[in-house]
Amino acid sequence: MKEILVIEPLCQGFEHARFNAALLATIAIAYPGRPIHFWSEPTHQEHVRWVFQRSQAEIPYVVFAPLVSQWSRNPWRRLTQEFALCRSVLAEAHDKQIGLIVFCSVSSLTLIALKSCLRGHRDTVRIVAFPHSVLTGLARPGKRIWNWPVGIRTALALPSSPSLRLVALSQTIYQAITEEVNPAPWRRLDHPYLFDRHLDTNPNRSNGRLRIGLFGSLRTPLSNYCRLLAAVAMAGAQAEFVMVGHIRASARQHQALSPYLKGASTVPISYSRLEELASGVDYVLQIPDPIQHRYAVSSSLLDAFNHGKPGFFLLSPLLEEYRARFGDFGYFCQSLDALAEIIAEASRKLLGTAHSSQRLAIARARPHFEPRALAGQLRAVVET
Repeated sequence: MKEILVIEPLCQGFEHARFNAALLATIAIAYPGRPIHFWSEPTHQEHVRWVFQRSQAEIPYVVFAPLVSQWSRNPWRRLTQEFALCRSVLAEAHDKQIGLIVFCSVSSLTLIALKSCLRGHRDTVRIVAFPHSVLTGLARPGKRIWNWPVGIRTALALPSSPSLRLVALSQTIYQAITEEVNPAPWRRLDHPYLFDRHLDTNPNRSNGRLRIGLFGSLRTPLSNYCRLLAAVAMAGAQAEFVMVGHIRASARQHQALSPYLKGASTVPISYSRLEELASGVDYVLQIPDPIQHRYAVSSSLLDAFNHGKPGFFLLSPLLEEYRARFGDFGYFCQSLDALAEIIAEASRKLLGTAHSSQRLAIARARPHFEPRALAGQLRAVVET
């Protein structure tokens, strides 16, 4: 294969930096010695480099190039911008004889533009695209009905070029998608992740209280978290909840949650602060949106795996898949009431055999997401 062009058209700063770094590592292992050109927003590149350094990943053939895009908020105006980007990408591939183009993420507009530009395109370049949470639009098309014609359902319904592959990042997502749209362009690949922390120690609780972390970016609505944390407090549990990330919600919802949650920031925190907070918790807590977990992988769950933290989980389609594959990497409940009871019960016990066995399940899970394990699967995605 010739040179490889990898594009991150959407994310800025730290968003998806861990995924994109791990994807670059997977591509580099799948196609050793092939030069990789990575186009993305400049501050995003800095975060990707940071992930490489932390994980000590060796990616000798990546050439970073800035991609500066001032996307319009109007989707119809932005669609013309997406067309311009896709045309420039295909022109670059033709001029430099690129053999593989990888879109790290795509919006519905990116897909519409890309599919349209590929009609009648004669080059043999292969293209792989990774839709993320945009897929939730299949279940939630949005309130602005005038934007539906450029939504994800329209994008997926358009005919696909034989050279285009769309990747679902779990079996759950693959099944959900292929039940609704043409399965021909779709392939499955586990979410790549560069783990940078070892699981060689078994931590002991130091202060007699169970410390439970809420990882990632909590979004509206937060009513289930408020209800659960209040119920745990009412039960007199010896538990302390810590925000390992930040809250993206209204001031009213933040105020309702903050009495039960230590360090509830409304702005993104630094990597060093996140590492410090994550290292200090015993478990994570996830009350996932079932629709989100049907169509998108939880990167915050993989962050918990990175720190070797089992969890308290309200079951979702994605968690059911991972539990079936890897075993019990925490406590799983069907309702908030049951979840509150198990947290209260666990808080009255020392970290013992359950915590150790849950960490062993995490140790079994982690290799499935590492670039070295996924490189062969990625080649199959590209070439079949």
